[in-house]
Amino acid sequence: MDKKEIIEFLSNNPTCHMATLEDGKPRVRAIGIYRADENGIIIQVSEVKDIYKQLAANPETELCFANPKEGIQVRVRGRVELLEDAEMKKDVVEKRQFLKPLVERHGWGVIKLYNLKHGLAHVWTPKVNFEPKTFV
Repeated sequence: MDKKEIIEFLSNNPTCHMATLEDGKPRVRAIGIYRADENGIIIQVSEVKDIYKQLAANPETELCFANPKEGIQVRVRGRVELLEDAEMKKDVVEKRQFLKPLVERHGWGVIKLYNLKHGLAHVWTPKVNFEPKTFV
């Protein structure tokens, strides 16, 4: 897969597992990305969750996207950068209605957006299982 195909795969399979560190120990959880395009992978977290504290302490992460039916897994690793974009936050909350009560209770500052802009992606399929890893 080239970069364009990877972006398409991520957009079509927006739920991934995200790894962070807390006190030197790995933490992994499923998240849904907001968007993937040529400018990066945008994720949304909230200030009240552990993931926010983990990324603030160490912005290095890895995301793992999978489509079991196609037998494809794409792992993207890199450093996330905090975004300050009020319009994007509004769009996220509009698309994720469950966040509205959180914003009403804590204000817009509770919504945190991160961009994984310069990551390295590795595409895995059973066919390449035993080959050396390559990165895009």
